Amino acid sequence: AGAGGMQLAFKRLDAPSTAPDSAFTPLETKSGDLVVMHGAVEHFSSSGIDPERTRESLQLHIVEASARWPPDNWLQYPPGLDFMPLAHVPSSETLQLRTDL
Repeated sequence: AGAGGMQLAFKRLDAPSTAPDSAFTPLETKSGDLVVMHGAVEHFSSSGIDPERTRESLQLHIVEASARWPPDNWLQYPPGLDFMPLAHVPSSETLQLRTDL
């Protein structure tokens, strides 16, 4: 359990390439858009539809230093290396994110 007493548990989907049910709402984006979401948000992305274009993305995974990293997690850091720490940013310099979109 974390500092707040909460523990997240993730379930492995039986068929992770299968589209989710109709309760999911697509988020349409344009080239250059930035999508930020919490890791606990259930999400899905189907294959690109244009065979002439690639669909590239940059994924930045941020994990608390005290978190235990499960050995069966799909994302693993190279053996023998530690995750790089983030630089401390004073609270007066943090970004204000819009959550009303």
